[in-house]
Amino acid sequence: MKSLPAILLALVLVCVSLVAFFWPSSRGGAPSRSIGGDPEEEVAGPGHASPPAPGPRPKADTEAPGADRRIVDTQTRRFGEWDSGAECRIVGRVAVPEGVPFDETLQVLSLSRRPSPEEMYGVGGLVATLAEGKPAPPELLATAPVDEAGSFQIPVPGDTEEAWLVVDGRFLFTGDPKHVEVGTGGTILLQPMTGGAIEGRVHFPEGISSEVRLATRAALDIDSDNLSMGSMDRDWVFTRSAPVTEDGSFELRAVLPGRTLLVTLTNEELANTQRGGIEIEPGQTMELDLEMRVGGTLRGLVVDPDGSPIPGAEVLVVGRFLFGFPTGQRVRGEADEHGTFELKGVPEGRQNVFARADGFLQGEPVEIEVVDGATLEDVLLSLSSGASIEGEVRFLGGRSVAGAEVRVGFDPSARMGAAAIQASKGAKGAATSDERGHFRVSGLGKGPFEVLAWAAPPEEAPDDTPWIARLEGISPDSHDLVLTLEPPSKIRGRVVDTAGHPVEAFEVSIRPHGIVGAFARLGREDDRPQDRRTLSVQDADGRFEIREVRRGTWDLSVSAPGYAPSTIVELEMPTDEGKPLVIPLEVAAQISGRVLSPTGEPVAGAKVTVRTEGSQALARLLEQGQEPEAHSVADGSFELYGLQSGTVSLVATAPGSGSSPAVDVTVEPGERTTGIVLTLREGGRIRGILYGKNGDPLADARVIAQNTSTFLSSLTLTGADGTFLLEHLDPGDWTISGVRVQEGAGESIDDVASMMDNLVFQPVKVIDGEETYVVLGAPPENPVQVSGRITSASDPVGEGVITFTPAGKDNFSGLKLASIDGDGAYSVELDGPGSYHVQVQILSGSAALQETVEYNREIPEGRTLELDFELPGGSIRGTVYGPDGDPLPGARVSLATDGGIRTGTFLGGQFAELTTEQNGSYAFHFLRPGTYTVAAGGSAFGTALGSAALGGRVVHNGIRLGEGDSLQGIDFRLQRGGSIEGYVRDLSGSPVEGLSIFIRNGKGNPMERFSMIATGPDGSFSYVGLSPGEYTVHAQGKGLASPREARVIVREAEATQTTLTVEPGTTLIVTVVDVSGDEVSGRISVRDDDGREYSGIFGYAQVMERLTQGFEMDEQRVGPLPAGHYTVRVESDDGRSAQKPVNLNGQSERRLKIRLR
Repeated sequence: MKSLPAILLALVLVCVSLVAFFWPSSRGGAPSRSIGGDPEEEVAGPGHASPPAPGPRPKADTEAPGADRRIVDTQTRRFGEWDSGAECRIVGRVAVPEGVPFDETLQVLSLSRRPSPEEMYGVGGLVATLAEGKPAPPELLATAPVDEAGSFQIPVPGDTEEAWLVVDGRFLFTGDPKHVEVGTGGTILLQPMTGGAIEGRVHFPEGISSEVRLATRAALDIDSDNLSMGSMDRDWVFTRSAPVTEDGSFELRAVLPGRTLLVTLTNEELANTQRGGIEIEPGQTMELDLEMRVGGTLRGLVVDPDGSPIPGAEVLVVGRFLFGFPTGQRVRGEADEHGTFELKGVPEGRQNVFARADGFLQGEPVEIEVVDGATLEDVLLSLSSGASIEGEVRFLGGRSVAGAEVRVGFDPSARMGAAAIQASKGAKGAATSDERGHFRVSGLGKGPFEVLAWAAPPEEAPDDTPWIARLEGISPDSHDLVLTLEPPSKIRGRVVDTAGHPVEAFEVSIRPHGIVGAFARLGREDDRPQDRRTLSVQDADGRFEIREVRRGTWDLSVSAPGYAPSTIVELEMPTDEGKPLVIPLEVAAQISGRVLSPTGEPVAGAKVTVRTEGSQALARLLEQGQEPEAHSVADGSFELYGLQSGTVSLVATAPGSGSSPAVDVTVEPGERTTGIVLTLREGGRIRGILYGKNGDPLADARVIAQNTSTFLSSLTLTGADGTFLLEHLDPGDWTISGVRVQEGAGESIDDVASMMDNLVFQPVKVIDGEETYVVLGAPPENPVQVSGRITSASDPVGEGVITFTPAGKDNFSGLKLASIDGDGAYSVELDGPGSYHVQVQILSGSAALQETVEYNREIPEGRTLELDFELPGGSIRGTVYGPDGDPLPGARVSLATDGGIRTGTFLGGQFAELTTEQNGSYAFHFLRPGTYTVAAGGSAFGTALGSAALGGRVVHNGIRLGEGDSLQGIDFRLQRGGSIEGYVRDLSGSPVEGLSIFIRNGKGNPMERFSMIATGPDGSFSYVGLSPGEYTVHAQGKGLASPREARVIVREAEATQTTLTVEPGTTLIVTVVDVSGDEVSGRISVRDDDGREYSGIFGYAQVMERLTQGFEMDEQRVGPLPAGHYTVRVESDDGRSAQKPVNLNGQSERRLKIRLR
């Protein structure tokens, strides 16, 4: 993915939003885990200062009896079995904010472990559990009322050493549970957050029985039509739910202020009702009247491709789709044995109905108009067979396995990028192997897929632990797979402090490495092996053991109360179980301070966390980082625990404001730093309009704003007039993207090509306190409709995307994307004539897996133009072998041009990124004659995506290819990788943030031409996945460069440390002219005295700068380069060449013109 086409990086930003919205592991915080779960059912959570305990979250009871939520037993209550005569009492006071009325239901709860807000207050959480009279979980110790003075006394068992206190009230709730050391005396002060309360009244249709009324529930959630995801760092958001009483009343307590909310009424017999756009102030009681209606009735038939009925098919009605995924209100039903269905309670208005069934691809939505109380007959829903995957399950040794469970799912590694859209249809399936071990799963979409199989072990196995197999990167219609079951492994280790003493109580978590782990299944599902687990350990020697770990690369982390979270340990399984694994923990540092509004007032409810950018922000989005966080209380104060020593960059965010400027704080182990002030900004506003393809303003369409460095993101829908407004955006560079599809119309966006075909972009620089106006997709004044075919050897090349980018300073806003269909045809409307940079990108399942050829074309005046592209016919093939010598499937393989870069291109005219097939093979097509670099192994997108442990990265340079040649045997034998970690500092010794890091091998060849690795706020960086050997490390960006490359030795499974110093560097701007002085294209090489190439070396920030600020096709920018002597060489297409020496001395820019004679 590091050689992702530069012009499509903006699309990656869009898709980060999509990823964060759809998958809970990225959206609202840690996966919710209910208090009181089975200790064997443990899942991973975020890195809190005091980690939550494991346990699956129970589903909300949607059929609970209609109790009045406002009636709360506020007597002191003890839960569990403990001797009240030997108990301790915690004495405290709740600081009720001024203006909040007295609440007779206000109470304090004591728990034996720290809960998350969702666990406490969410649907199915502890507060709802108690309110509805359900059994209390064992973690709940007691509850106690709060008197009018705010005082309380709450008991805990006499042997309790620590407890966590939370507040439950009509308005008040706890953002961060209060940790209490029992028996230390004194009065505990609780400073809760202030929310609002919604008093609702439901008006039912006449004649509705009491039983139906009592089956109604009210639920509160974030309104996705106006969703600000902040920095994608898992903002604490909890939903609310309450039963509706017989008289139609309900109450939703402690509603989060500063968010746009949605209330939904659900009832199986009536049409669901929604009210969105709700905003509530702290301490406000909002009265809400909602009307439920009978709804319409749908009757119809579900059939297969032959017209035969499909019994048991699921039928769904939804109001809208988001990027191809159904969202909002849903009505579900099931076809009977004749394939017919009847759905009642369908909301009136425009709806979309579709069907899905095992073994069939989800059907296309049918748009319908529903009338309340009316029946719509003869709705016909047709399903296709879709793609299929089949193969055989075997034990080690080759024996077939009957009765193995096989699960096919969308490949998690493809969920970062445009291919995530392809998960909207046909993303999963299941089968059981027959007596021959054969299986077949149909009804699949475009993939790619992972395939997991497991079965009872063979009789000769030492225990009954299931054996497991997993394949990834599987294409649809793969029919010869072999899944070889293997016994799982164990991970044994020991947790110690920095002095080597055992840590006796801790949590150890494992998850698959990289993005695969971010989307790993939480807990158990269908008895399949767990991919993501957290184990709570109490052991005097600090020892732990994790069982049933399948083959692959895993990330292991440890957290413990009072300690900073461990660094992530990457493990390749199976590993040497006899090798000791020792995890050291450092005593946590602590920071306290205040959060202020832009006008200097204290802010309650602000989130304080550690700022990240670039690949570190991606890693955090995918929950690989375990950054602690805190929330400010009524006086704006906060206490941030669980910090590792070093320099951290703190930032505060709060609804209704832009985030604060970052404040760098240096902390030491066990120390408390005080007096930090974080002042929120007002933020900028972006107002605009989105036009559809027909030139009219487009209503009900999605607009996404995303910061190009921090991945801050906000989503909204256009109004009826096509306008939109995004507020409280942080100052900086943003990409505004419009998806030109009406979400309520059921239009299909279910693959990469259709996504790109409907995107329009606009770069925006946001200024604090100011408003910027944006026009997306405006009808051009002098458009040119360009159409053609993409072929190779006169044959269509398959589906893909073609991108036209105009030359000049405003080229990003003129970027146009069009899909290439199966016949190689495309059509795109350009804004006007002129010079364009063209990328033809043939996709292989996602935007991350692609082969791209670059062109420059002049588009003449005229309404239409036929423009065909015949792709070159060269190819390079080979096989990648793993450390054990076996062919390695799923390994990353990259291709780029070798040496200098041609003007008017991003990466020299050719680049590609693939993963190896199941037999370890790869093949790059559509190559021009020239010299290439092919690399295999390593991690993509810094360390956020992919698996470094598939093998350390290896580079083959100087691969020469003639016209139409097919070069075979470019093979790789990967070794287990190591890593490089380090810091970058300026001449004063201060850390430098946001610099790109480049690694060269011992021959001076770059391991990546495009680096996603950037330094963090403390100047730190990490590169994972290098083969053992000698390397040099270089930093550049922001006008700085390291004058000397650090030399390091990388060893297998070890991290090598280094430090770089940077000083002012020079950006070299090279143009090529002929004897007449006219600018011409040429291949430009810039080398230092050691022969190291610098042309075509880019960091992420530099690429985004070129995209947002524009680039000229007749010049090449190189650097910033450190001071020194360089040789610039130019070669033209007709064989002419010239070179010129140049000395750089740290000036910001140096322009160089080279004349070809």
